[in-house]
Amino acid sequence: NTGKVASLNFVNRLHDAGVLTVPSGTQVVRFLPALNLRREDVAEGLALITGVVRAVA
Repeated sequence: NTGKVASLNFVNRLHDAGVLTVPSGTQVVRFLPALNLRREDVAEGLALITGVVRAVA
């Protein structure tokens, strides 16, 4: 299933970048943020996610 492979590839790349996620089917990725996030953490996480999205797009 190419959707599942693409989803796992995306999750693996996020993990390599330091973003904790789990795949949930072929089109959903669940993010696992800490409950005590600071604004700086959110900004850093979004930058990492953006970088991975650009790399796989």
